Amino acid sequence: MTMNRIEVITTVERRRRWSGADKARLVAAMDEPGAVVTEVARSAGVDASLLYRWRRELGGERDTVIETCRLNDVDPRAWLAEVLAKLPDHPAHRVAELAPWAWKARRDDAARAAAAVAA
Repeated sequence: MTMNRIEVITTVERRRRWSGADKARLVAAMDEPGAVVTEVARSAGVDASLLYRWRRELGGERDTVIETCRLNDVDPRAWLAEVLAKLPDHPAHRVAELAPWAWKARRDDAARAAAAVAA
């Protein structure tokens, strides 16, 4: 691997300041299909954990929930609509029941029960 640039920090501060646009560009690069986060981080001269922090700061939680739904074959809009409707009356100690994978399991069970009754 060859280095294309060297950055010398000459200010007293000793830390780089990343603009919002730079952060967004690097987060988008790490989310590209086939991208390797450590390589994106290395090319920018930062640690991979910083990229993950920037992703969270830039709203990555929303993307993570949507991706979790997709990985569990759940329609994010349907899941969110039902969860938001149930949330005010749902006991806090049973919040895990609202997770996308648990929601899908309940819907699959209900569909199987309905099919068994119809048959």
